[in-house]
Amino acid sequence: MMSEAAGVKPLTVYPVVTAEDAATFESKVRRFLVDFERGFDAGASWYSRDQRVRIWDGSPVAAPGYDAYAAAARTWLDEEVESLSDIVEDVVVLRDPSGGLAVTIVILRNVGNLRNGERFEYRMRETLVWGRAGDDWRVIHEHTSPLPSPVENSTD
Repeated sequence: MMSEAAGVKPLTVYPVVTAEDAATFESKVRRFLVDFERGFDAGASWYSRDQRVRIWDGSPVAAPGYDAYAAAARTWLDEEVESLSDIVEDVVVLRDPSGGLAVTIVILRNVGNLRNGERFEYRMRETLVWGRAGDDWRVIHEHTSPLPSPVENSTD
């Protein structure tokens, strides 16, 4: 690990979050998820089209960029999923000091049915990195991690 003494300053991102930021990005997250419930094209409208960024870490997307992400995600969402509902449990918002990036950490449950009749329910943490795109924001990176279902306390 290099230190500042070695000529490299450590990078620190401070969470600079106002009540307005929290409300704005929680609303964006909820609309993003509702759009994905309608199908790939509606949900994908939230993503950057920058071919240099690796958008999704949630599955084996072979290459960086929107096109690689779209090829993998569209197949699953539009061809295999019959219905999808995203239930948000919590949203945490972080902002970088310069204002050009935001991070949302979302705890949610994906509930739905596959076209083959199978039902699914996944509890997950979805981290979205948002980059400023003019007057708006686009997702430039997404990472999903499975979470265990909450365990009820037992007296047995």
